[in-house]
Formats: sequence, structure tokens, C-alpha cells
Amino acid sequence: MSSIVLGLALFWLSTPIFTAVGAEGIARWWWLLIIGGAAGALYEVLILWSTRNRTYGIIARAQIIQSMISEFIKISLGLFSPQPLGLMIGQTLGYSGGISRFLILYYRDFKELSGRITLTRTKTIAMRYIGFPKFRLVGQFMLVFSTQAPIFFTSAFFGIAATGQLSVAIMAVSAPFLLIGQAVSRAYFGEISHIALSNKSNIKSLLFTTMTQLFAISLIPSAVLILYGEDILTMLLGQEWRTAGKMASILAFMIAPQLVSSSLLRTLDVMALHRQVLFLYIQRLTLIIMVYLSCSMLEFDVLKTLWAYTIVTSIHYAVQLLVIVKSINTRG
Repeated sequence: MSSIVLGLALFWLSTPIFTAVGAEGIARWWWLLIIGGAAGALYEVLILWSTRNRTYGIIARAQIIQSMISEFIKISLGLFSPQPLGLMIGQTLGYSGGISRFLILYYRDFKELSGRITLTRTKTIAMRYIGFPKFRLVGQFMLVFSTQAPIFFTSAFFGIAATGQLSVAIMAVSAPFLLIGQAVSRAYFGEISHIALSNKSNIKSLLFTTMTQLFAISLIPSAVLILYGEDILTMLLGQEWRTAGKMASILAFMIAPQLVSSSLLRTLDVMALHRQVLFLYIQRLTLIIMVYLSCSMLEFDVLKTLWAYTIVTSIHYAVQLLVIVKSINTRG
């Protein structure tokens, strides 16, 4: 449904929309965004179905295939033409590669279940999980904006050069969460959903076990980037990226609280505490806005501002973790 709405909007308003955000170069390829969005949505649905079946090995292999196809096409097309079309095609076909594997594996499941779909069951399920579109949809918009907020505010307050340095630093610091956190979060969500149906008291045990493991795992990348982030990025990218290395060393203090807290946030989904999730997203976005506005008024430079952002966001992740633990103790 969202792809249809997006498609209609871009069909009529693609040029003014992309011009407004400075992306005129991809306006003529608006239809590819619709295909990519639909493919991405279907891919995530199939990922959730696989998580429900607790087939984490299949998920991992599908993600590897998806990444390989996507990056190969992006690089190959980029060699022939430095146009954004190659990136868009690569992302779309990457999703398609992951989708095809899931459809082959789960074709029999979907065929068997198709005969059991009725309007009454659909209404019942929609009412049972109304919290997801009602609260989480708004929360996801806020999450996306808060994730991109440092880039936005850095561009507004410190210019393009500082923004480029920060973008590289964020990519370096985000790698542990993208490689470890998302995989652990999906596996944790699958296991905790299964446990919630049979024995809620075991959720607390799984929560603390996962928390301890994630914290231990996060110490290595955190220590490496804190101590050697500047040297590593300078060695790999050149002297002109030394500031990015300094930024990565600052942001690295946030790896452990982010990896642990964000990965375990799905606990609140299982317990249908969608309001709390939305509140946490609102809190994070509000704090980030306050940090950047305050630092701008105090005339902090970009590194001091980044220190303030890291400290405040780390505290937010700690509070988020306390909310998760408290919810387990209250309802467990």
C-alpha cells in the first residue's frame, strides 16, 4: 500500500520533490525507487517470516547473497558510468536476490497457508497488532531522522567539509552494529517471541545472557577505535581524513551502549509496549536537537559538539536499557 501511495506521489511530483532535496539527478529514475521500495518491503517481510521460523542460518546466507549481488552491481555499473542509476539498480537487484531465495525456500509454506486466510482472521490479527502501525510507524520516522540528525546539523552549523568527515566516521563506528547488532537483534527477537508464548519467566534469563554477550563483543571494536581510530582512518584514507579518525574515536564510546540497548529494544515489541518505544524515540530525537542547538549557542567547534552528542546519546541508551530491564521485572 505504501509503495502505491509513494508511486502516485512521485509520478506527479518527482521533479519538485527531488529538486527540493538537491537530488535532481535521480528525478527521472523515480520509478526505480518504487520498485526498490516494494522489493525492500517484501524482503523485510520474508526476513520476519524466517525469523518466526528461527532459521537464522538461512537469514545469514540470504543477506550475504543480497549484499554480494548489490555491491557487485553497484561497483560494476559505477565503473562504466558515474551515475546514481548504478547504485539504485544495485540496491534493487540486491533485494531481488534475497527475495528469490526466501520464496524458493518458503513456497510450500505460503501455498499451504494461503487457503487459511479469511477476512475474519485478517481483522483479528490487525486488531491484535494495531500497536505496530499506530506507534511504531511514527517511531520509525523519528528513528530515521534522529539517525541522520548529526549529519543534518553538522552540515547546517559546520559546513560540507566537516559533514564529509563525520559521514566517514559514522560509517566506521556503525560497522559493529550493522555486522553484529542487526543479526543478534533478529535472533533475539525470534527467540524471545517463542519464549513469550510458553514461559515468560525465561525472558529475563535470555535478556541478561544476551546483554552480557553483546557488551563483551562490543569492547573490542570500541577499544580499537578509541585508541587507534585516528591512525587507522588516516592510514586507509590519507591525511586529509585525520579529522574523521578523531571523530570516530569520539563516537566509539557510544558503540557499547548502542549495540547492547538497540539490539535488546525488541523486548518491548514482544511485550506490546509500543508507547514506551515511541517515547524513547521521541526522547532521543529531542535530546539530539537540544545538544546541537545548545552547542551552536555556546559556539562549540565540531569536535566539542560531537563529544556532547556522544555523552548525551550514550546516557539515553543507558536509560533505554533500564526501561527494558524494568519492563521485564514488572511483567516477568
